[in-house]
Amino acid sequence: MLLLLLLILCVSPLYGAINDLAETYYSQVSPNGKILTNAEDMGLEIDKIYLYTKNQKLSERDGISLDAFYLYLTNKIYSGDKLSAQQVKALEDKRNEMLAYMKSNPVDSAFITVLADIGFVMSTYKSLPTLISISKQNLKFYEQAIKMDNTFFMAYIRMAMWYYYAPKYGGGSLDKTLDYLNQAEKYAVTKREQLELYLWRSQVYFRKGEEQKAEEEIKIAHNMFPDNMMIQKAIDANVNGEYYK
Repeated sequence: MLLLLLLILCVSPLYGAINDLAETYYSQVSPNGKILTNAEDMGLEIDKIYLYTKNQKLSERDGISLDAFYLYLTNKIYSGDKLSAQQVKALEDKRNEMLAYMKSNPVDSAFITVLADIGFVMSTYKSLPTLISISKQNLKFYEQAIKMDNTFFMAYIRMAMWYYYAPKYGGGSLDKTLDYLNQAEKYAVTKREQLELYLWRSQVYFRKGEEQKAEEEIKIAHNMFPDNMMIQKAIDANVNGEYYK
C-alpha cells in the first residue's frame, strides 16, 4: 500500500503539490531546507509550489483542487483564525464551485478532502445551524474520501481532526480521534506527516489525562522539528494546563 501511495505521489502533479504545500506549511521548512520563521517567507514558498504546479498539465478537477487548497493555506498563513468578510466570501465561492462541479463530474479523494477543509474554515464564520449542517456534511465527505482511497493520509488526519474539534454532543470523540490517527500512521510517508501524527496524538493523550504519553509524543515531534512554532505552541499550552487548538 505504501508503494502504491508513493507511485501516486510521483505520477500525479496534484498529489505531489498537495504534499509539498502541506509539507512546507506544517513543517515550516522550505523544499530546499530553509527554516521559515514568518508568514511572508512561508507565503513566498507556497506561491512557488503553487505556480510551478499550475504550469503542469492538470485536469480541470485537479486545477480546482489545487486552487482550493492554495486558498485554504494562504488564508491560514496570512490571517490565522481571523478572516475578513471578503476572505470568507472567497472560501464560500470556492466551495460552491466545487459542489457544483461534483454534481456532473467524477471526483477523487483529494478533491473531496479539500472541499471539506474549505467548508470547515468557512463554516466557523456562519450561524450555528449552518455550521452544524456543513460539519455533518464534512464528516460524510471525509468518510467518502477514505472509501475512495484508503491510503490517503490527509483524509485520515482530517477525519481525526473532525472528531477532535467537534463537541461531544455533536459527535466529537477523543477515542475516535486516536483511532483515525493510528490508522493514518500506516500511510505516513514523510517527516511532516509523522510530525502531524505525534503532535495531535500528544494532544489527545493530554486531553485524556495521560500526561506521560503526551510528553513522549510531543518530545518526538520536537526532536524532529525543534524550531517548529506549532509544536512550541502545543508545549506552551500544555505547560499552562491547556491543549493545543
